Order: sequence, then structure tokens, then C-alpha cells
Amino acid sequence: MKRVLLINPRITSNARFPLAVMQLAAALKGRYETRILDGNLDRHLPETAAAAVRDGGYAAVGLSVMGGPQLPAALAVSRAIRAVAPQLPIIWGGYFPTLCTDAALNSDCVDYALRGQGEQGLMELLDALAQGTPLAEVAGLSWRRKGELVH
Repeated sequence: MKRVLLINPRITSNARFPLAVMQLAAALKGRYETRILDGNLDRHLPETAAAAVRDGGYAAVGLSVMGGPQLPAALAVSRAIRAVAPQLPIIWGGYFPTLCTDAALNSDCVDYALRGQGEQGLMELLDALAQGTPLAEVAGLSWRRKGELVH
């Protein structure tokens, strides 16, 4: 079974349950093995995430990203992952990539942005990446193709 790392970057000093990534893990259950890293609990999340992908054999990494205070944490984690696993697909979902898709994809450490509800889109994207099927068939997906943004 393919493995997916799901990450909730630190939001604020007030810890909250990582409901978005928990919902994604539940949606993927039975098709993908998931591991959740929560930046509200792990103050060394970039290092933890980098170690996980270096050791782990993951097919992809997904981050739930809100704008504001969570954005710097999401970028730090994504850059740490990219540094140790440059070919590993990094997928952003959540409010920020939904509302600011182009800005999210202008980062060199974000490969795909899922807009809207991510449960079905993430499953479709993971399946497309595994099977080599066209990405254009994945609802709500944006990505870069030859330097151009595709929505």
C-alpha cells in the first residue's frame, strides 16, 4: 500500500486538532497508508518532516494550508521536504491554495494545489500520479506544466 504523509503546519500558539488532515486520512483509509504530523504539537516540524520523508518511502506529501500565520510554517516545512526529497510531490490544499492558487504555485516547493474540498481530489490526484493518468481529469487541481500554471 502506498504511503502519504499529511501535515498540519503550526497555526498559532493555541493548539487545535488537525481536523483537515484527519479528514483526509479517513478518506484515504483502505487505499493509502497515512501518517499525520501536527505542527501544533511538534515545534521542530520542518526537521521532523524532512526525517520522515528521508526514511519513509512516501508517494506524496499533503499540507493543509491557511493564510496568515500558518503560511510561513507551511513554506518552511515544504522547503525542508524539497531539500531532502526533491522528486517527492508536495500538494497544498486548504483555504490558501483555494483562494490564492497562483501564489501557492509560485513557490518552488509546491507542486500541486487542490482547490475546494480535498478528500476526493486528493484521492484522484494520488491515483493519477500512481497510474500515470492525465492530471486534467482531477477536479479542483492546479499545477505547473512547462512553467505555466494549469487550472
